[in-house]
Amino acid sequence: MLKLKHIFSIIKGDSVVVYSKDLTTKRYYRCTNILVGKDITEEIQEISKLEFRQKLAEQIYKKSKELPSMGMATAYIIDFQPNNEINFEIEKQEKDTPHEKLIKDAQKSLGYSYEDAEFYARKLEEIALNEYKKCFKGGNSK
Repeated sequence: MLKLKHIFSIIKGDSVVVYSKDLTTKRYYRCTNILVGKDITEEIQEISKLEFRQKLAEQIYKKSKELPSMGMATAYIIDFQPNNEINFEIEKQEKDTPHEKLIKDAQKSLGYSYEDAEFYARKLEEIALNEYKKCFKGGNSK
């Protein structure tokens, strides 16, 4: 008797293909359900670990193309364990804002603490903003 754990599905038209792993034997299966008229036919096939990995990689690639970019780099970590377990994790790395970059630069080059560097960054941004305002209003900058 199979004890299948659902991993992911692909839906195309009138068919659903489910990729699963048997929890007792640790083998991989593809279960295809097709709607024919009013009936649903089901076909279960054992697949290789390689085929499973390829389909999983395809799905990750497709999903990464569908997701909108919001200023964050997305990386996928897939860890294949010796016991045939697959750990799937999405790793997100936020990009530094210009303000954060200025704070880090002040910390590094001036040796400031985070709080002092943040104060310094805010003052620099305020000075720059005032200079831009002067130029925009037709005033002269230094």
